[in-house]
Amino acid sequence: VDLMSMPGIASGMSDRLSVADWQILNWQVTPEPYEPAPDYQVSGFSFTFEGKRYYGYFVTKVILPLLYIVGMSWVVFWINPEEAGTQISVAITAMLTLIAYRFAIGADLPKISYMTRLDYFIFGSTTLVFATLLEVMITSGFARTGRLAVALRIDHWSRVLFPCAFVALALISLLF
Repeated sequence: VDLMSMPGIASGMSDRLSVADWQILNWQVTPEPYEPAPDYQVSGFSFTFEGKRYYGYFVTKVILPLLYIVGMSWVVFWINPEEAGTQISVAITAMLTLIAYRFAIGADLPKISYMTRLDYFIFGSTTLVFATLLEVMITSGFARTGRLAVALRIDHWSRVLFPCAFVALALISLLF
């Protein structure tokens, strides 16, 4: 038995095809043989569609909260390096918040074996928060050994370099 389209006869498919979180731009059904094994064909059809993904959910539920957590970690650059306890507390709180955040969004992201652009962005953000913790350890060490001027200079440069690195990360991982 061959499958074939019959123009003018309704297929029973809705005029408006929808898939959650996607806008279907175009779709087509064509009769095509199906080959389940080499040299063995049966009647079949092919269904293709062109879609555009809605990204608003990921911006509001994934990217913006991550931006706040990463930004929270930068507060340490404005805290005096002599107050190592406060700096370390803020940096560790940011790191633990990020870990909890990753567990929370893990259920919403697909479990796939390859890295997506969003995965690279989340991984890069985690790396920046961890680098903030390392920076705190370095500057508090300098302050503790009497080299406060060096620690303050590192903090001053970190106020610029970390946000620039984050913007570069966002551009590279999310737009390209």
